[in-house]
Amino acid sequence: MTIKKLKLFSFVALVLLFSSLPSLAQHIPTLMDLSAHPDDEDGATLSFYRYKYGVRTYSVFFTRGEGGQNEIGPELYADLGVLRTEETERAANILGSKAYFLNFVDFGFSKTSKETFEQWNKDTVVARLVYIIRKLKPDVIFTNHNTTDGHGNHQAVAIAAEEAFKLAADSTYHPEQLREAGVGLYQPKKYFERIFSGHSNAPELQNASIDVVNPVANDTLPFGKTASELAAEALSQHRTQGMDKIVASGRFRWFMDSTRYHLVLSSREFQNDRNNFFGGIDFENETHLPLFPDTSYLTASLSDSVVVRKEKFTVKITPNRTIENLTVTLRMPENWQSKDVSEQSSSSKTFEITVPADAQYTYPKVRHLYESFHTTPLITAEALYAIGGEERKESVPIFVQVAPLQTISVPTENLWLKNESRKIHYVVKNYFTDKSAGRVHVIIPSGWAALDGEFLITNQDSSFNGDVTVIPPVNLPEKEFPVRLCIDADTAVCTLHEFSAKAARGVNVGVIQSYDNVFDEALNELRVPHRMLDASTLSSGDLQKFSSIVVDIRAYLVRPDLVDNNKRLLEYVKNGGTLIVMYQKDKEWKPEYAPYPFSVSHDRVTFETAPVTVLEPKNPIFNFPNEIDSTAWQGWVQERTLYMPRDVSQHYEKLLSCSDPGEKPLDTGLLYAEYGKGIYVYTSYVWYRELKEANKGAFQIFANMISLGK
Repeated sequence: MTIKKLKLFSFVALVLLFSSLPSLAQHIPTLMDLSAHPDDEDGATLSFYRYKYGVRTYSVFFTRGEGGQNEIGPELYADLGVLRTEETERAANILGSKAYFLNFVDFGFSKTSKETFEQWNKDTVVARLVYIIRKLKPDVIFTNHNTTDGHGNHQAVAIAAEEAFKLAADSTYHPEQLREAGVGLYQPKKYFERIFSGHSNAPELQNASIDVVNPVANDTLPFGKTASELAAEALSQHRTQGMDKIVASGRFRWFMDSTRYHLVLSSREFQNDRNNFFGGIDFENETHLPLFPDTSYLTASLSDSVVVRKEKFTVKITPNRTIENLTVTLRMPENWQSKDVSEQSSSSKTFEITVPADAQYTYPKVRHLYESFHTTPLITAEALYAIGGEERKESVPIFVQVAPLQTISVPTENLWLKNESRKIHYVVKNYFTDKSAGRVHVIIPSGWAALDGEFLITNQDSSFNGDVTVIPPVNLPEKEFPVRLCIDADTAVCTLHEFSAKAARGVNVGVIQSYDNVFDEALNELRVPHRMLDASTLSSGDLQKFSSIVVDIRAYLVRPDLVDNNKRLLEYVKNGGTLIVMYQKDKEWKPEYAPYPFSVSHDRVTFETAPVTVLEPKNPIFNFPNEIDSTAWQGWVQERTLYMPRDVSQHYEKLLSCSDPGEKPLDTGLLYAEYGKGIYVYTSYVWYRELKEANKGAFQIFANMISLGK
């Protein structure tokens, strides 16, 4: 699923789906951290207040991070959002906080708040943040972000926070929010923005006072760790962003030494405490959460965790130590039914649950990612029991998902048609408790023909892989054609793109792969012989038999064998080979990796529609075997280029130039050099995203790059 296909649910729908929180007679001081993306949170400060002072803590994320890169696999866009949501919730569990998501689409890097608000709608951003403040009622709000510095999404968070801080108590602002139980007019006490290492690049914070310094690296928490150590553990959960590697390297230690904050707004003047956000705030009937998390004495197990409508399944609540007088009540959605089927001699409680015929679907997760702000269990077991005569209460969350009987998906949603019959691969997954069979019916444009598919699945939670064939009429125009694959319970949609692209005859390509198989699939589409190069081939194989070699994005980070054998690759070029290196990041790139050195910057062009100028139109990359014209730059997604080279040697030809609106053109995104008898190409344009989208220009230029040796 790509970002351009995603639609934000209306604010009203999100409000209705938001889970209610129990009201508390006693006031627990509450702290809220605001972040644009997963991993932006100040985990050290969150865990410091949770486990030193017993403060309730919330992490509120404006996006689910689905516009970023994936350092552990091929998932992008909403599929990546699912992974990052799970990572964020694991991190929150370590920090002792609860994670909430405002569900604005992460559309990639943004340089300004203006661009961000154009994508998100500023009024919606502020309204949604006001709602979450009115719902969760934080006494203190803080953020790592500020209004003018860094990522445009970060700026938007701080701008919205300053407005929402005042508007949450305004009865004339979105009064419809107040109709929901638990949502009321509310005025936070303080709002803080972070000053990094005592200084900030943001103009409004240049001369700002440091009002609070949280000693997160010094104070040992009750269970023997500092807040900084907990934050490092939590940050390591963000594996799709490579944070596990960064934490292990020690590069982020400075980030969590101590956290310094400037008080931006307050509801009135409070006496400041240099080491406490809550300094000067007096609460009536104040209480605190236990500094040690409550110990759970019960475990829940399910006979099936992904169920279908009308299915019966069991939930078993089992003590993990000796307890007395266990009673359990299940809290479930409306119309769900349960029956106690516990054995009299057992210390456990077992319930048979019947899913209603109209149960709301929650699975696959990628389809329901933006339907709620917070992951809540569908069922909760409310238990009463005694230990040594002392009565205890415990709530046990039971995470069960409701799926259709079967789902159908197409692993590749954008395919190159090539004016000929085309097979479309599909996967049918069965969630029904028995075997299942059916047909896959293809809905095609008028004048086309198709060969339908079928599936036979013998077990629950098993999958069937198959293909359908679509046959277009002759002489199709260059355009996009939607195709639907339907089974009784579900539908999948893919888009077929008609255009021409070809590689030169005799091309034979080696690929040094990193995260996914985009370049493998692209070469298959071009019908080019190719091979994935392993460590053995890089160290001792005959590289000269390949007319060109492609180094995947960020391969210098994940392929130590590439680093070890980079000199062999340069010898390969010197002896007549063509080496094409896709973008690498600054921390993983060394100038000596290239035949003529250059460094890598953070410069990028974020507008996917930014005009592109060809600086060297006679270069073969733009002429053979495909003639490149202005249409090559149409239909791009997310961005043009990132991590642009700088300090570039004069040995390189700079082939392209582009820029974001109002900025100086950047001309190092596609570099070309002759080295010995061969050719070296380095490019920071996002070819992998565009090839994944079956973009005509990306395929044509990629085909020309691998054809340079011919």
